[in-house]
Amino acid sequence: SAATAGIGVHLVSYTVTNGFGCTTTRTTSIVVNDCQERHNIFQTAIRIWPNPNNGRFSLQFNSDKYKEFKVKVVDSKGREMGYYEFKNLVYGQILPFDLSRLADGQYFVYVYNTQESGVFPVVIVR
Repeated sequence: SAATAGIGVHLVSYTVTNGFGCTTTRTTSIVVNDCQERHNIFQTAIRIWPNPNNGRFSLQFNSDKYKEFKVKVVDSKGREMGYYEFKNLVYGQILPFDLSRLADGQYFVYVYNTQESGVFPVVIVR
């Protein structure tokens, strides 16, 4: 497991036995690299789809840099239409949103925590 081995160069040995009982062992080096995209900041870590949508969409959070954030949805006049808090987030987590109660139009999804923030337009069309 790359996660168990950790970042760096590691020796891996494996033994194979064929159907005739012959056995051989081989050793090789493997390199485990850090996945830089796992440490994305807000603007590059958040993906919202589908967009446009019918009021139901998903927000995928592709970062292990943060464990919690808040979301505020506002309309084009700046009025708050929804507020959400998320904790214990993990990389790749998908958060479903249901704003189907809102009228058609453009909305803005503000995602923020104490360090960073991002704004993402969302269009509701039926």
